[in-house]
Amino acid sequence: MLYSDDMSFTVLTTTFNGHFMLQELLHRGHSVHSVVGLNQIEFNRLGSERYSSKNLAQSFGIRFHEANTYNLSSELDRVIFNSIKSDYLLVLGWQRIVPSEIFHQFKSIGIHGSDKGIQFGKGRSPQNWALILGAHSFEFSAFSINEGIDSGEILQTSEIAISNNDDIQSLHFKVGKEAVNLLELVFENSNRKLFSIKSDEEVKVEAPEYLPKREPSDGEIDWSRQTVKLYNFIRALSHPYSCAFTTLHGSVFRILRSKVICEDSSERFLPGRVRHCISSSTLVVECSDGLLLIEVSGDSRVNFAVGDVFSSVDFAIQMQRIFDRHQKKYPQLPIAKRLLSFS
Repeated sequence: MLYSDDMSFTVLTTTFNGHFMLQELLHRGHSVHSVVGLNQIEFNRLGSERYSSKNLAQSFGIRFHEANTYNLSSELDRVIFNSIKSDYLLVLGWQRIVPSEIFHQFKSIGIHGSDKGIQFGKGRSPQNWALILGAHSFEFSAFSINEGIDSGEILQTSEIAISNNDDIQSLHFKVGKEAVNLLELVFENSNRKLFSIKSDEEVKVEAPEYLPKREPSDGEIDWSRQTVKLYNFIRALSHPYSCAFTTLHGSVFRILRSKVICEDSSERFLPGRVRHCISSSTLVVECSDGLLLIEVSGDSRVNFAVGDVFSSVDFAIQMQRIFDRHQKKYPQLPIAKRLLSFS
């Protein structure tokens, strides 16, 4: 059991994944002392990747604190954490380094993970990247928070399978459920020395690789890619994210979901061409090597016709833009080699 009478927990979260972990904690009857999220101004400023657990916390009678800044740097943020009398701080989807003066107040634990094929993977959007890469498993760890990026002492590790039918929402639920199992294992261990805070120099992690941040604008489709890779791309960015998108006649269409209809290297396809119009929002579109059934949402004034051709971006240029952003901001953090070689 994660919670006992001599333990109290505060959850720091503002992402979909963290919200699902909090849901699972509460579903299992664990007692959460308080939840810290973002105030409405900061929440709106940061955009589509954020998710508020305010209603969930309040529905369980749990105090919800609104942080003033995402990096928890304001005096108001310090006051909030000084007022919390918990033993443990669970950082479940915050995407910023927690200041040392805050995490030192608690026994602080985070969760991080990546596609198992990425060595000691750290960084942003790990589950989205795992689906984009077509990964079949996702490995993650509970670790002690320190000053670095996901660099504290590993406390427990686990792994889940990714099925071909998973999308980002189902994967979030799977990870949320297993992450709570992981935390329960951590707290079953009576050795409190596990929670001593170590510096980056003391925690020797062999050659970590980093996953770069994704922006909603990185979701445009390159129809010249293989059908299965487009299926993976679409399911990785589906609800609750802003979805992959494509354009036709200047209008943007979000792709809600897709299915591979066929892969046939013997047939010649025109990437992006509409092969069939099943309904006003359901189409079959040609890719480089097959047909993809898609469900779209967008400008209802546009009537699709067989032979219409959606616009494409160049996936290699799109990926390079993501890499350039990362390297400009974090030149010391090497991008995962599997991403660099992915096409």
